[in-house]
Parts: sequence; C-alpha cells; structure tokens
Amino acid sequence: MHRPGRQLLFSSCRQPAVPCRRCDRGNRYCGRACARQAREDARRETTSRYQSSFRGRLAHAARSRR
Repeated sequence: MHRPGRQLLFSSCRQPAVPCRRCDRGNRYCGRACARQAREDARRETTSRYQSSFRGRLAHAARSRR
C-alpha cells in the first residue's frame, strides 16, 4: 500500500509541498533560490550577533584603527 507523504510548507517561501518518503529528510528549502536566500539570512543574523558581542566589537575597533 502506497501512503502519500506529509504536506508541509517550505520555511523560506512558504509554498506547500508533499515530498515523497524517500525525499523527506527534514530539508527546509524548496530550491536553490530559497536555499541561497535562507543562507544569506542566516549569515546576516550570525554576523550581527558576532558584531554585537564583546569580541566582535574589539575586532571592529581594530579594523577601524587600521
């Protein structure tokens, strides 16, 4: 008996999809464009978090002095 996959919304573009059981491994992106956008968003958030830390502020000050 073939069971259909579960319906989900991709996290980046919020498009509905029903991946097959073999393909449903917890991936959060529907394509390269969404994956690229999600990676840019994650990188931006990480950079912001680092620059607001004490070590990040020191590194920024050192770059500015140079």
